[in-house]
Amino acid sequence: MGWLENRLRKRRVAPSDGDARNGTWSAADKACLQRAIDPLRANFRRRPFAFLGSEATTMLCSSKPGEVYERLTSMLSNMSIVSGVVLSAFAGAALSPLAPDDYPPAARTKVDAFNAVAAVCAAVTVAIQLLVCLYSTFTLYILTANAPSPSATYRHLMHMARWIGFLEFMTFVPALGGFVLVGIAATLRCGDFSLYVVAAVAAAFVTFQAWFVCLNMWAFPYNSWCWALPAGSGVPWMLPWNRDLAEDHGRLLLDEAREGVLAGLDDDGDDVIDNVREPERARELGDWIRTALPGFPRCVDVAEDLLANGLTRDRLVEAATLPGGFQVLVDMLSAQMKGSGLRPGDRLAVAAAAMRDAAAVAVTVAA
Repeated sequence: MGWLENRLRKRRVAPSDGDARNGTWSAADKACLQRAIDPLRANFRRRPFAFLGSEATTMLCSSKPGEVYERLTSMLSNMSIVSGVVLSAFAGAALSPLAPDDYPPAARTKVDAFNAVAAVCAAVTVAIQLLVCLYSTFTLYILTANAPSPSATYRHLMHMARWIGFLEFMTFVPALGGFVLVGIAATLRCGDFSLYVVAAVAAAFVTFQAWFVCLNMWAFPYNSWCWALPAGSGVPWMLPWNRDLAEDHGRLLLDEAREGVLAGLDDDGDDVIDNVREPERARELGDWIRTALPGFPRCVDVAEDLLANGLTRDRLVEAATLPGGFQVLVDMLSAQMKGSGLRPGDRLAVAAAAMRDAAAVAVTVAA
């Protein structure tokens, strides 16, 4: 039974929180994470579609990795519930239009307007809320089926950041068509008093929305800055102090992220993931090596080996400027690049290229 115990023991081993820090995340994963947190550290500018990633970004910055899974599942569950409530509220009006014969001829225009708006709600609001309800639930199903380790949840979340923002947006905006239906229904059933009903509904909406925007500007300034256009009509963008609060909130979130998703990924503390540009740097260094070794087939592989040993182009050129730098470069390349496929003459050519660049830099500085 020893083999069975070993298999069961292997299945019981869950991915640790440090897996992502130990290299299981690909370069594409790290680049995606960097894009998600960049809005917190970059200059705050007016970005109309920033709301698509605002809540996912703030969730990524949780300082307690173990809570991210519960927070993500809670958000998806609430999206499904809210869209279901909106769907049930509008489905009746959209699928059961008013009968024109039940109203006097003078009200026919209003009845037609109500049915037209209801038809739009059927085609847009009801359909969208049904899709949001279904797909937020499907996303929750898939998320639940995957291992809920912190590292895995972080990876799921950063790749679905815009999807979460899209579902959130599509839950909020289409439901506003209901206020139009309320206004038309009031004019049909309340006579002259309908103007007061419509005004009261409009005033209630404006009051609630304005209060909600003010709440977000003080309590959640970064989220308020991201939702400024669709939810606040751009008002938060016009207030300099709100931008300052958003930047402060962003720095606070980054401080939390250093203890969570960035732990082990940003050793120098500059809020830029270490080696996130490694593929790009390898291509650049490979192009430089290709100028020294025309026709060599493995320039990028050699560049990756150099970078893995901390040998960047700038460091090679800087070493070439030192006394005896050429010999130092040759010896270093001989010691570090034995398995790279570089022949002794190839290593000489790379060292000579570094010497030429160093000489060019010296001439530029002297001029």
